[in-house]
Amino acid sequence: MKLVCLPLALLKPSRADILAGALFSVFAASTILWLMLDRAPPNWDDAWYLTNSLIVYDALNQGGIAGYLTELNSVFGFKAPLIAALPTPFYLIFGRRWHAAYLVNIASMAVLFFAMYRIARRLWNTRAAVLSIAIALIVKWRWRCLKRPDRDYWCFTHVIDSRGRIVSQFDHRLPGDSPLRSWTPGVRIADQVRLRIPAEFPAGELRLRFGLYDPRTGRRLRLGVLQELPASLFTPADQSTALLTPIK
Repeated sequence: MKLVCLPLALLKPSRADILAGALFSVFAASTILWLMLDRAPPNWDDAWYLTNSLIVYDALNQGGIAGYLTELNSVFGFKAPLIAALPTPFYLIFGRRWHAAYLVNIASMAVLFFAMYRIARRLWNTRAAVLSIAIALIVKWRWRCLKRPDRDYWCFTHVIDSRGRIVSQFDHRLPGDSPLRSWTPGVRIADQVRLRIPAEFPAGELRLRFGLYDPRTGRRLRLGVLQELPASLFTPADQSTALLTPIK
């Protein structure tokens, strides 16, 4: 019988490993704490995804694997069903509770952090690896409805470099307890998105580009003429279908 002995250095985590793990723990704990303290009902899009994930899970309990796959294939009808399938393992572990579906965020965060850390450590160094999971841009939106929308627009948020290349992006449905088409003039909604900024890009070289688009066609909403304060903060781009502002 052969014994394989590994050097202690391979088994002992480095300071960078420990720091990266601590950062993940902080992000994960703050996310779980927020979910525990948040008593508001899910937004319209979250509620829709959660409902369909429970429908798929019920199909698994009632029809087995065949019933699960059949329901998964048709639950959305017009888009890929992965988002309805991801909560299934957590339902199996914690029971049929829609709150368990939010643990998908924690698992995804762990995979993302691990991948970013390993890639940055392999291509650069341990310092860059830690920074790659620590550096992020939080964009806070305050939406105010001036005219009732005729469709459910989504918001695109891009971080671009000096050459106009996208280095980070996030698309999402505008928040609220109801679809965008039901918004009436005067409605105000707060929102925020979090974007990862690769460590090799200094903030001063990056710009934020954002706007609205129709998810069914991909066509962007053309913006009106900026006046007063917005005109001093943002620059129209892409034939007035997006706004640009430097990231400081």
